[in-house]
Amino acid sequence: MLRLLILVEEAALLKTSNNGPAASSGLILPKQAHDEHALEGERSNYFTASCYYCVETICVLCGVVIAWTKIDKSESPTKILEFLEKVYPTEESKSAYICIDKACLVLHTAVANGSWDRVWKSTTRFIVDAYHYINHRAEDYLCRKWCNPAPKDGSAPNLVVVAYDNRGNPYYKRAFNTQTCEQLNAWLGGFDSIIRRMKPSNFDCYKQTLMYTITSTLRIRCGHHRQDMYPY
Repeated sequence: MLRLLILVEEAALLKTSNNGPAASSGLILPKQAHDEHALEGERSNYFTASCYYCVETICVLCGVVIAWTKIDKSESPTKILEFLEKVYPTEESKSAYICIDKACLVLHTAVANGSWDRVWKSTTRFIVDAYHYINHRAEDYLCRKWCNPAPKDGSAPNLVVVAYDNRGNPYYKRAFNTQTCEQLNAWLGGFDSIIRRMKPSNFDCYKQTLMYTITSTLRIRCGHHRQDMYPY
């Protein structure tokens, strides 16, 4: 069975403190392109609470949330791979495609550290979502060859299908919506002002409640009843 997972970071930062809500983190985070390695931010002071860099979320195509985790300091490809291996420890559980905004970096890191041959090569292909793929470097051969979300050379027939317009003329279109997580992110943005001021424990509870709410709604709407695939 073909399965495609979509992984995305939430742009909002969670400011955390062990003693109470934080007003400002004092952390200067560098701007990072999605096809460049992440750099850890430098602190401007140590008088304020620390913060997490982002929240990483895994969704299936219909929008149902599979897992999420807080990422500290930077969204590095190594941390993404560790998160994926923790969620999908066996070969049978892995999906055919995993869509990430920085899939080319994740693939490069997986090849470099040996996890590609050891964990992913026989089951999974990393692709970039359609929106972020537009901004990736055109001269990056690895990205264009292996992470293209809609190749027209027939190398990924499950990602591109032939459709017909009103006049019966054939044309290529993407078989899947790779922006599901971005749409979820937009919905979660409405809670940004609340979650920015929470302690880690309160955030975890509130975030899990939000994920349960959206997942339960989507499962009812889509008619999903498989508890093994959708643990919520």
